[in-house]
Amino acid sequence: MQPIIIPIWSAEVLPPLSDLSLSDSEPPSPAPQPIQRKPNTYDAATAAAAAALLRKRERDSFRRREALLEGREGTRRRRRWENDRLLGNPHATPPLPTDWAVPTPPTHTVPYYLAPLWEAGLASISAARLERERARKKAALEAAAAAPVQGGNVAAVPPGHVPRELRVRLRKARGARGLLRDVEGEVRGFVAERLRAQEVGGESEDESVVFVGRDGESEDEEMVFVGQDGEMSLGLGGRMERAIEADGPFARWVVHAVGAYYGLRTWSVEGGEGRCVWVGVREGGVGFLPRPLWAVV
Repeated sequence: MQPIIIPIWSAEVLPPLSDLSLSDSEPPSPAPQPIQRKPNTYDAATAAAAAALLRKRERDSFRRREALLEGREGTRRRRRWENDRLLGNPHATPPLPTDWAVPTPPTHTVPYYLAPLWEAGLASISAARLERERARKKAALEAAAAAPVQGGNVAAVPPGHVPRELRVRLRKARGARGLLRDVEGEVRGFVAERLRAQEVGGESEDESVVFVGRDGESEDEEMVFVGQDGEMSLGLGGRMERAIEADGPFARWVVHAVGAYYGLRTWSVEGGEGRCVWVGVREGGVGFLPRPLWAVV
């Protein structure tokens, strides 16, 4: 450690202290410096980005969203918005707590000692329902058996009623209306004759008419009235025979349909020369003469 020489130290320290001013006056403040501002770099790209951000904020705001949902006054959107919220309905009431309840099936609380009686009651109800269903099916089968008008898949229908199947098949089949008119002319004449016979009461009710289809080269189709006095043959013409030769089952089906429309019994018989369709009167006789079938379908 070096020794400190007091005279030399005093000579070095005292001169700077002599320059200090001990007056009460404040030193003058420094002159204000000018503020340096950054250069303006706000260009068109920055303005477009700011505008897009502002539009996005307006679009995503709840106020803007509610306004879009409501729509302008008088528009269809505004009417739908008001109808959804029942604004114009004076009878609208707020939902009750029961409206928010989960719908559940009713639960029947039955005491244990009454459970066998409860099950017996349910079993009797089920048995009665099954019995009614069986009776209904049995009555339908008996009615179908008592009215054998089914031929060629023709459903049993009341006289004068045109089934939908007949309308559809006659509309789709080619040349079916001409075939229907020819067949119905002969059957309608037979029904008119039976009505006259019922009024007079001189002829037998067992008379019938049969359509005989031939597979040979014959140009005629024969319809034969069979009765106690003999038989009579009537030719049906070329169109009828051609339709039967082209589609024999369809022609027989038309005969069955016409017979069912006029309330007659129809059945098919396998003969030596081909299959034939018989048309006969029921036990109660012929009731009435409905409108021509070819004019209805």
